Amino acid sequence: MPLRALRIMAIICSLWAILVDFLKAQAEKASQQTALRLQEEMARDTYEHIRSQAEETAIMRHDLQKHLNTLGGLLAGGQIARAKNYIAEVTEKAKQIPKILNTGNYILDITLNSRLSEALERGIQVDIIRADAPPSLPMKDTDLSSILLNALDNAIRACNDSSNKNPWIRLDLHTKKQFFYLSLENSTPEPGDQNNESKKLNMVKEHGYGILIMERTAEKYGGLMQIKRLPGRFRISFALPAEPPEDQLDT
Repeated sequence: MPLRALRIMAIICSLWAILVDFLKAQAEKASQQTALRLQEEMARDTYEHIRSQAEETAIMRHDLQKHLNTLGGLLAGGQIARAKNYIAEVTEKAKQIPKILNTGNYILDITLNSRLSEALERGIQVDIIRADAPPSLPMKDTDLSSILLNALDNAIRACNDSSNKNPWIRLDLHTKKQFFYLSLENSTPEPGDQNNESKKLNMVKEHGYGILIMERTAEKYGGLMQIKRLPGRFRISFALPAEPPEDQLDT
């Protein structure tokens, strides 16, 4: 092979190596930026959640004293029927107080409470089936938050659709054997019963690459993601390892 051709090939190989290194650096930079964004968002959500809960607690304490005084006055005056009605009214108001999710996992609690509070503020009904989770999971906090934020944001976005008349979100968290199961279901005006791959393609078109990011993040830790769309509802489920792999336990 002529010397000139060898030099050209060497230059091409060098340029290709530089391009690969550049792309790797850009991917790493993008990953770091995503992690920082998630950390900032989590910190902001933590502050807002704590502030909101402090305000709610102060209001509840203030109202509780007023309610007790009023109820005591009614009972002292022998107005039993009015006292019963008053208790019923207070009980009904208590049902409207936003639910506080306490799974035992700090990252889950902060992320879920933040997004579920937003859902309630938007008039979306929130139902919690189970709320049990390990104190920690063998995955990065940013990866866990990425899964939760993408899933919840998609659910809230679907519920905000103007044709979704009675929006709701249903959440189920529990641990079984060595896996942590997370199921998020939401109402949707869209009909259908498609196969898993078709649903994934449609979801990517509708919500960008959040669906693919969640699936790849779950698979990164040996977990699984499953989506199921039925008439009037959409469900996304995750099975994530609750314990680190055995080869990591010995190190």
